[in-house]
Amino acid sequence: MERIIFYIEEKKKKRKKVSILWAGLLVLLGRIKIRKEEDRGISIITLTFPIATREFASIEDRSRARLLNRVFVKMDKIAGDKNYCIVVSNELSSYVNHSQVIDGNGFPLLYMEEIIQWIQKKHHLKAKDTSIILIETGNEKTKDFPTEEILWQIYDKKNKLGIVTSRGDFFEEQIETIYKETGLLIPIGGKLSFGNLILDFGLYDKRYIREIQKGGVYIDFTQEQLKTKVFEAKRKDIVYYNHFHFTLDGKETDKKWIQALIWGISSEEMRQNLGYYKKDERVRLHNLDINRNNTV
Repeated sequence: MERIIFYIEEKKKKRKKVSILWAGLLVLLGRIKIRKEEDRGISIITLTFPIATREFASIEDRSRARLLNRVFVKMDKIAGDKNYCIVVSNELSSYVNHSQVIDGNGFPLLYMEEIIQWIQKKHHLKAKDTSIILIETGNEKTKDFPTEEILWQIYDKKNKLGIVTSRGDFFEEQIETIYKETGLLIPIGGKLSFGNLILDFGLYDKRYIREIQKGGVYIDFTQEQLKTKVFEAKRKDIVYYNHFHFTLDGKETDKKWIQALIWGISSEEMRQNLGYYKKDERVRLHNLDINRNNTV
């Protein structure tokens, strides 16, 4: 079925000064500009707000909601019975809330093996010396990270692997299957008793700040701002990552656009059905770093 990507952006040209009243009037009277193009056989329709981000932020919530509703109604009308997803400019990402919005934080979970290999190469960790810990809380606030599917990706040929979780019973059958297949014994507990590579899919817990081994590598998949601030302030003796860069057809591309162009689904949907989706050979991990603003 034909697919459409809607891209929502702000007006680029900013006025020198604008009142809140005038910004609200622009929302009511201003037209939403529409531009159509195509990439990889997929229709991309850009919807441009009649005001810039600063003006959009200054108006009252009701006017903002009115403008967004006009945009959503227009998208539904254009799409008809076609499938569609939404990509939002970084400037407007915190304002637009829609089930079809793509933030680019779903598909990196398909590339866990590549992420681990990149860490090992970057930090000179041999496979036999890599001890991996998965942290997860099993809480809906973690946006349902599919830890069990991630575990299936990385368990093979790992020297040491453990899970920090509050729902140990949930993993018992899977851990038993892995043990029978490989002989790998995966301990489950509530604390970090070992691990020089931490994969964090859980909520912030101050205990982990103290328990991480000195010199360890900590990868935060949740993008909680508090974690970034605390780890950078209190654990300068570890390496902290929370942001992934990928290339598409050899060119570094925003994660949101990669997810939209290749898979076309929201991160929530991808997490819930991670075992169904496959990696794409056109997509490659480029590197990891720290995003201090925690924007997508």
